[in-house]
Amino acid sequence: MTYLRYLDYYRNLYYNKFIDKEESDYWLAMLTAKSFTEIYKILSSFLDEKDRDEIIRDVINLSMDALFNEQELDNLRKQVEMDKEKFYTKKGIEQGIEQGAKENTILIAKSMLKENMPLDLITKFTGLSTEELEKLQ
Repeated sequence: MTYLRYLDYYRNLYYNKFIDKEESDYWLAMLTAKSFTEIYKILSSFLDEKDRDEIIRDVINLSMDALFNEQELDNLRKQVEMDKEKFYTKKGIEQGIEQGAKENTILIAKSMLKENMPLDLITKFTGLSTEELEKLQ
């Protein structure tokens, strides 16, 4: 029972995105997988396509699941790629928002500098350091 709790800990780390990208953490999370799809997705997190597909085939063969076939493996591949695309799109949007906010902060700081406002006040309202403000002058 202790082992199951230990493995469940890694499952929670994986699903809450707290795994430190250590391969051993992914392997431990995979041991708690409840479906081939889940195994496939976890393996996709740290293995290349060739190794991942080889392992998933071995897992399927070990399970003696005759209903799982190459078409389902292709479907899993497509699902993982779609998930990756969604993830990277979301990350790109987040980075764009961050970059836009930073540029807006710089524009505000430049306007405040033009008005000869004190540096400590500009730093307080923009969060920019004194060194960053000096570079903008």
